[in-house]
Amino acid sequence: MKKAFAAILFLISISCSQRQSSDKDFIDKLLDLATATSSEEYRGEEYVQLTNLYDKLAHDIPEDKDEKLILVERLKQRGFEVTHRGRGNFPPLGPRIVIVELKKENCVCEVNKIYYATVADTLYQQAEGINCKRVNKPGGV
Repeated sequence: MKKAFAAILFLISISCSQRQSSDKDFIDKLLDLATATSSEEYRGEEYVQLTNLYDKLAHDIPEDKDEKLILVERLKQRGFEVTHRGRGNFPPLGPRIVIVELKKENCVCEVNKIYYATVADTLYQQAEGINCKRVNKPGGV
């Protein structure tokens, strides 16, 4: 019985570790699709929200200087630069939102981090969303 229980725990730990690495692959694939705005066949501009990107609830909403967005960090690794940051609330008493706009060449992405209230006053569910679009380059190209 103990061996069967140990085997089950081992299989669960393997499946969880495989899920984490496939999540990273999923994020990269999502960013590939979202930033594929140079293609005439796919223009992007779809908003995608990842509600299970964070595996823990937030105990507070950090200040701007401490705020980290997973999708923003991945886009920076791809050469995107932050062009604008903002934050606010959805009215009236809606979730808190952080908005970051990034640009690389003719691709502009808006990444949102949303803090949804939970039944506990000091815990927030976190989600991130992304929307990228192609903009015309200066000079009419």
